[in-house]
Amino acid sequence: MTNLNNKSIDNIDNKDYLNIDNNIDNGKYSLKDSFNPSTEDSYTAKEIGRAFNDLKNYAFYYKSVQIIGPQKAMQLLSETKNDIRLGKEKGKLIRNPAALYNWKVNDYLKNKKI
Repeated sequence: MTNLNNKSIDNIDNKDYLNIDNNIDNGKYSLKDSFNPSTEDSYTAKEIGRAFNDLKNYAFYYKSVQIIGPQKAMQLLSETKNDIRLGKEKGKLIRNPAALYNWKVNDYLKNKKI
């Protein structure tokens, strides 16, 4: 018979071991404030999420960084920030910078020569 008071079961149910905060409304996979990235991929994903004030979608950014690599991810982030700046200068604001970044990632993957 399984001991239901086992702390490891509680941790799995609460997802504490993944640094996931279940109390955030729209961010089932959002990061806790105390999260410290330990790899270049996780650091890059956190920086991208911060740039767009969108840490609730950290898991998406992390997966995209794993696929395209941290250097390319930062390059696309830089391009997106430049597009935002140019849009402001021309009076054409970009409504959703995170969507623009995601489009750039998908466009890169479609046009990537393997």
